[in-house]
Amino acid sequence: MRETTVHQSASSIAFALLLAACGSGTRQNPSQLRDTTGLKFGWACNDQGCQTTTDVPPPFQTCDQGTGYTVLLDRLFYICSSSYVPGDDTILGWSPADCRATACSSDADCPIFEGYNYTCSHDVCVDFGISVPQDGEQYLIALCLGSTPRPADCEASDPAVDALVAQSCDATDLTCTVPSTCTEP
Repeated sequence: MRETTVHQSASSIAFALLLAACGSGTRQNPSQLRDTTGLKFGWACNDQGCQTTTDVPPPFQTCDQGTGYTVLLDRLFYICSSSYVPGDDTILGWSPADCRATACSSDADCPIFEGYNYTCSHDVCVDFGISVPQDGEQYLIALCLGSTPRPADCEASDPAVDALVAQSCDATDLTCTVPSTCTEP
């Protein structure tokens, strides 16, 4: 899983530049990304990477550290709330409960990155070339609680997430089973 950070600034959230193909054939990166909670990010890419172009609300209402968004590239393309050390960009933390998948209506809504092939399936951007994660907590949360808002406090746990993980994951071997009530791409 590859991770990069996005930070809150006075005027916008800026995704740390990710190596991104500006397009693949006739397909281009979208001008906007939307996560499964409905949060929309303007998205601009060039030959040096991608970044957001519009304001979004801070990821946490309560946090003693700086806050921003971290992008995770895995089977699903995740946008996660995270905390960081202001000034040096060191990520202090994020948890699976802080992440939501990128939502889509068509392949054109999914970002394009070198080495990844995100397509739209069951309303989320998925790369079928990547197997379902063995430690599937984040994948499980994205598929079952995708429209649930992220926690408002960077130190809080989410009771709905805790109950889902307790019901669906085996703490011994760290595997999770996606319940049939959840949408799986």
